[in-house]
Amino acid sequence: MKFQILIVCGFLLLATLLNAQQINIQDNQHILQLVDEQVKERHEFFGLASYYNQVHYYRVDQTDIYRINADTEPVILESGEWFAAVGRFSALVFQASGVEIHIDQKTTRLTIKQLPQGLKATIVGKPELATIAQELDQLRYHHLWDPFATLAKFSEGTLLWIQKNVVSSWTLVIVVFAILIKLLLLPLAIWTVKFQRRVSEVQTILSPKLSQIKKKYDGEEAHDRLMAAHKELGVSPFYTLKPLLATLIQIPVLIAIFNALGEMPQLAGATFLWVDDLAYPDVVMQLSTSIPLVGNQVSLLPFLM
Repeated sequence: MKFQILIVCGFLLLATLLNAQQINIQDNQHILQLVDEQVKERHEFFGLASYYNQVHYYRVDQTDIYRINADTEPVILESGEWFAAVGRFSALVFQASGVEIHIDQKTTRLTIKQLPQGLKATIVGKPELATIAQELDQLRYHHLWDPFATLAKFSEGTLLWIQKNVVSSWTLVIVVFAILIKLLLLPLAIWTVKFQRRVSEVQTILSPKLSQIKKKYDGEEAHDRLMAAHKELGVSPFYTLKPLLATLIQIPVLIAIFNALGEMPQLAGATFLWVDDLAYPDVVMQLSTSIPLVGNQVSLLPFLM
């Protein structure tokens, strides 16, 4: 039995390594070409999703990850450290002690010097980074605050579990996942409605009293009477913020889901009705001019949601 498990694990590892593309690096220009052709996102996004238009560069060690940008001094890789060029779905990574990495402030052009002969770089999908080296998994959702990144990984894991165990179609996976999230957030929605009704009831009673107090009294006496009016109804002056609090609690979940769906290569190529690719906007109209944060394309799904 143990032997069979080892064989299965071996085949899985082999499949992952075959998916990871290992390339002999010729020079700096070759790296730039690979990044542009195989790492950089080809579609131009707008708004919050414009983050996916960029390729980000990192130095990764066993315990931490460091962003390399035009504001940093040239970086020299030490033994055991990784260089990573990370796009939306994939990353180019290599280890080469002593290479110097620099990004020009004016052109933002990446320059890598002291490249050794026979250097091999690996281009791999972001979900498989940990199969190359465990520390590279730090690159996933690195742009998010740690709790949000954890939620994003949990969301991705849930989507993969649904696809493996419930339905195989990614369209149906997203539908099932959306229903689960709706059920998960249902208590918050009920709580929000409940407090919104309470706020409306309190405002109906309290507003006339507050108006009278403001007309008749000034200064500290007005303040004391205003506080007493709130206390009489068992609320604080900040009672209107309670429904907002319930809405704010949902924001981390929505941010995590947005990022998980945005970085899952499994969605690339999946179709649904008029949507040619679930990994990209369902463009139904091209505009003659570009609108800030929207771009020059109109999608139908945002209006349906």
